[in-house]
Amino acid sequence: MIAARRNSVERRLLATAADQCAKWLKASNIEVLALDSSHATPVIIVRHCPECDRFEGIVKAYQRGPNWSKRYSFVIRMGCEIRWNEPEKQVAV
Repeated sequence: MIAARRNSVERRLLATAADQCAKWLKASNIEVLALDSSHATPVIIVRHCPECDRFEGIVKAYQRGPNWSKRYSFVIRMGCEIRWNEPEKQVAV
């Protein structure tokens, strides 16, 4: 019973932090696309914009699957991971 109560309190705190972070992003004119609070740190997916490049401490990452790959960046703010996909670079042929 105590563990279940603790988990519900932790979930509520994570959801509150994610909600506050999403409101802060929207107030900063950054479009929030999705919110995933199922991780230990809530993940907020945003649309890439020039404001994203102004964050300090940006981490560049790369995901690869059997038939796909994707570059993205993220930063931790207010206890949340703010993540955006890197725009595809156009290669002149």
